[in-house]
Formats: sequence, structure tokens, C-alpha cells
Amino acid sequence: MRGMASDVWRRTVAVLVAALLGGTAAPDFSEAALASAPFTVSVAVSSEVSRNTVTAVIDLRPTGALDATEPFDLYLMQLQGFQEALFMTASGSWSPRPASLLQRISLRGFAPVIVRWTEGRLGSIHLLVVAARAGSDPLVQANWLFRPVLREAAMRRRLADAPDRRRATWVLVGLGALSVLAIGVVVYVPRRRRVSIS
Repeated sequence: MRGMASDVWRRTVAVLVAALLGGTAAPDFSEAALASAPFTVSVAVSSEVSRNTVTAVIDLRPTGALDATEPFDLYLMQLQGFQEALFMTASGSWSPRPASLLQRISLRGFAPVIVRWTEGRLGSIHLLVVAARAGSDPLVQANWLFRPVLREAAMRRRLADAPDRRRATWVLVGLGALSVLAIGVVVYVPRRRRVSIS
């Protein structure tokens, strides 16, 4: 039974990721049925020596529709590949199981939500903010009150911040020299053959 639930969970996440990252809608998802999210999501990244600090801010739009009084749970998901997602918990840690960031909130009196965490890996991260009916499954699209908000952020590290930056610099210089040498061989060898044949 647990294996079947795990398969359903993975398939649901795969459909979500494919739909959102691929820019296409999921088979049973009608954008016309859901209003745009009444809040904005901004992501800022600051690079440090061995990691990045990520700050996500969820705030109500100035012209947000305040007539929606139905309470909802707010979820911040980090999409990882096509079959995995992590959920930011209220305590500020990531969970592989569905967990809400805030529970039973409404648009009236909505205060800005600021979440901060560190990322040790490099590359891009994809964040998804979902507002689902209070107490419902956030992975079931019928439970969404608004269209989810997808944001992407690049995790980078400056060469100057790297602890072994001298070694990294020499590696880059060596690769550049090898590239120039390879280009020289490609250009020079055929020309020399032409001269010797003639």
C-alpha cells in the first residue's frame, strides 16, 4: 500500500514538474478556471565562499483581490528533477513529504512571508508557491485556489570566493592553453600537408 502511495506521489510531482518546466499545461489543468495568484514571489541569492544564501519573499500584490476569504495553506516547494520535490516547513527546514509553510491563512491581513535558507549546491533551483484549500492535498490541482507561481534562481559561486581559487585559476589557464594548442594543430597540420603535397 505504501509503495502504491509513493508511486502516485512521484507521478503527481512528475506531471507538475513537466507541466511547469516545460511551459505546457498538465492534462487536466485549466488555467482559465484559476485566477492569477494575488501575491508576488521574489527570490534573491547572495553568494558566499562555499554556499549561497537564498531569500524568498511572498507578498500580497498592491492590487490583490481581497474578496477571497476562503482560508488556505501556503506551500513553498523546491522541484528537484521529474520525480522529487521538497517542501519548506514552518520551522524553516526542507521536508520530502508535503508540509505547509503557513496554515489556514486568508488574504485579509496577509503579511509578507520571508523565508531564508542556504544552498550548498550549484546550478539552478526551481521554486513553486501553491495556495491550496486548508487541510487539502497540495498536489491535487482541484485544491488550488490560484495558479501556482514558479520562480527560478541560479546558484553561483564567484571565483574570488573559492577557497582554492589559485588552483581553479591555473586549471582555467591550462584549459585555455590546451584549447589554443588544439586550434593551432587543426589549422596548421592540414596547411602543412597541402604544402608538402604540392
